[in-house]
Order: sequence, then C-alpha cells, then structure tokens
Amino acid sequence: MITFTKEVLDCLSKLTLDEGMAWLVSIRWDRGEVDNFRGANGETVWERTPSRGWQVHLYGDYLRKLLEGSHLERHGPLVFVQQPLLDSTSFPGGIIDVADGELVFTANAD
Repeated sequence: MITFTKEVLDCLSKLTLDEGMAWLVSIRWDRGEVDNFRGANGETVWERTPSRGWQVHLYGDYLRKLLEGSHLERHGPLVFVQQPLLDSTSFPGGIIDVADGELVFTANAD
C-alpha cells in the first residue's frame, strides 16, 4: 500500500501536463553500482557505490494507457503508481512525500 502526503498531491497538481496526460510515479530499489577495471598491474579492481535504497521517479504518460494498466494503483484523477515489479513480495509499502523539492519514499516499518 502506498500513501501520498497532501504536499505531494498539491505539488503534482501545480505541475503542467499536456492534455490527455497523467503522472506515473515509479518506485524502485537502487542497490548501488558495481564496475570493474584492470589495475596498474593487470589485477581486477572492483569499484562499488552504496545502495541509495528506495527511489521515486516521476514520469508523464498518456492517461488512456495508464487506465489500462491493471498493475497500477490510482491515487487521484491524474496520478498513478507503479510499485516494484521484481520481487514485489518484499516491497513494504510506505509513504511518498516531498523533501527538498524531490519526491521521496519512506518504507513502512516491519
């Protein structure tokens, strides 16, 4: 279950959409990045960045297309949410809010 704060819905209502469009809010887990390269002596060197946790992304999409998405949750006339598609059994649900002008997700406590 996803909950939006009033601040998020107010913020989204102020953003401009072309006619026939709606907002799609996508939530995904950022597990960090991993890359490898060869060091000075030919050894493999692994470079890792830490996980950023749950991330929220906002997209504009066609309303008629979003209305057909049975996997989407509707949170208003022009706001839809796509929860993580992979391993959705571990998705805790939570609250989407605004912090420093960006959408943020806070997971429900276990």
